[in-house]
Amino acid sequence: MTSAYVRSLRADPTRFVDPYLAAIAAGGALVLAVALWTLGASAPGVDLPRWVLLAGLAASSWLILNRLILFDWRGQRIALGPDEVLVFLALLALPLPLVVLFAVPSMAAYQVKTRRPLLKGAANVAVLLLAGGACVSTFALLRLALPPLVAICLAIPAYTFTTHLLVSSVFSLRERVKVHVVFGERFWVPTLLHVALGVCGGLAVWALWNVHPLAVAALAPFAYLAREHVGLVARTEREALVQKRLSEMTRALVGEQDLDRAAERILETCGDVFHAGRTTLVIESEGRERRWSREFEGGASAEPPMAATLEGPGGEKMGALVIHANRQSHARFADVDRDLLAIVAAETAATIANARALHELAAARERLVSSRVARPLVRRIVRSIMEETHADATSLLRLGESLARTADAQDMDAFARAYAEMGLGTIETVAAEGGQYEFVGVDLFEKSPGSRATTCYLALGYAAGAVSRLHHDAPTKGAEVTCESRGDARCRFVVHVK
Repeated sequence: MTSAYVRSLRADPTRFVDPYLAAIAAGGALVLAVALWTLGASAPGVDLPRWVLLAGLAASSWLILNRLILFDWRGQRIALGPDEVLVFLALLALPLPLVVLFAVPSMAAYQVKTRRPLLKGAANVAVLLLAGGACVSTFALLRLALPPLVAICLAIPAYTFTTHLLVSSVFSLRERVKVHVVFGERFWVPTLLHVALGVCGGLAVWALWNVHPLAVAALAPFAYLAREHVGLVARTEREALVQKRLSEMTRALVGEQDLDRAAERILETCGDVFHAGRTTLVIESEGRERRWSREFEGGASAEPPMAATLEGPGGEKMGALVIHANRQSHARFADVDRDLLAIVAAETAATIANARALHELAAARERLVSSRVARPLVRRIVRSIMEETHADATSLLRLGESLARTADAQDMDAFARAYAEMGLGTIETVAAEGGQYEFVGVDLFEKSPGSRATTCYLALGYAAGAVSRLHHDAPTKGAEVTCESRGDARCRFVVHVK
C-alpha cells in the first residue's frame, strides 16, 4: 500500500501539497519548542531597553506585513518588505531565542486577519520559524570565527534564502515544476533585493545608533523617498504589464466573432493584470443583458469592487467591467488601479464592438447566401409540390404546421429566422398577450397579386404551429386578417391558443 501511495504521488505531485505543508508546520513547531526551551533554560535577564526593542520589533513586523510594497518584475508579482532589517537588529541586541520568536505573534495574527486556512496559516508561521532558526544557527557558527557584525551580514542571506526556498518548494508541487526553476523565475531577484535591503538597512541603523540614538531618525526621509521610488517603479512596471497584456489580448482576438470566447479571454487578462479574486463582464444589447464571470484562486474579497463603464463607438453604454480584489492577498485597489481599469475598459469596449461587428457581418453574409441560393431553390421545390399534388388551403396549413414542428427554435424570434432561412418570406411577431399572438408577413411565398381572398395559408400554418410548440403542443386556431394579395399593405395573422 505504501508503494502504491508513493506511485500516486509521483503521478500527481499536487496531492503531496497538504502533507508537505503539514511537514513544514511540524518542523516549525519543533523550532518553536527548542527556542522556548532554550529561552526558559537560559533565563536571560533582559533589561528595559531590550524589552522596548523587542516590542518595537514585533510592532514593526506587524506594520511591514500590512504595508508590503507590491510590484511586477518580468510578469511576476513581487512583495518587498524590510523584515531582514528587523532580523539584523534582533541579532545585534536580543538573545538568540528571541530572534526566532519576536515576529511569530505578528505573523500568526496576520494569518487570522487574512483568514488563511488553518494548514496554510500554520505553514506560513512555520516558514518564519524555520527561516529564523536557520539564520540564528548560521550566525552562531560564524560568530565562532568572525566578528559579530560580519557574522550577522552573512546570516541574513540564510534567513531570506530559507524563506524563499520553502515557498518555492510549495509552488513546485502545485505547478509540477522543479524547485530550482520556480526559485529562479520567481524568487531569485526578490532574494537579492531582500538581502541587500536587510544588510544595508541594518548597517545604517547600527552606524547611526552608535553616533547617537536620535540619529536613527535621519533615516526616515530616506526610507520615505525609497518607498516612493519603489512605488513609482512599481506603477511604471504595472503600466507596461497592462499594455503588454492588452496587446496580447488584442492580437489573440483579431477576427474573433464569438462573444463567449472573447469574454473569456478578457476576463482572464483582467484577472492577470489586477491579481483579482473575481472578474465580471456585463454586455447590454437591444435591451438584453449578458453576463460572464471568472473566479480566481483565493476568491473575491468582501471589499467593494471597482468597476468601469464600457462605451461604444458612439459614446453609448455597452456594459461594464467589474473587478473584485483577491481575498487571499488581502490587497485593496488604489487610484492607479482605477486609472489602469479605465484603459482596460476602453480596450475591452473596442474588442467587444469589433466582435459584434464581425458577428453581424457573418450573419448578413449568411442572409445574403440564403436569399440568393436557398430562397429560390426552396420556392421551386414547394411550388413543384403544390402543382403536382394540387394542394388546397388545408394541405398548406398542415405543411406550414409540420415545418414549424421540425424547426430548430425555442422562441418566436428563432421561428421567424428559420422561416426566412427557408426562403418562404418574413414573418414577425408584433403582439403577444396571454395565449394570443399577432404576426405580420412580408414578401410571403403564396402572395398572389389581384386575388380577392387571403392566400397565405403556408405562413398561417407555420405561425399556428410555432405558437403550439411554445405552449407545449396545445391546439391553436388562426386566421389571416389582411393579405397583400388583396392589396393590403401587409399580411397580418392572428393566432390564439384554444
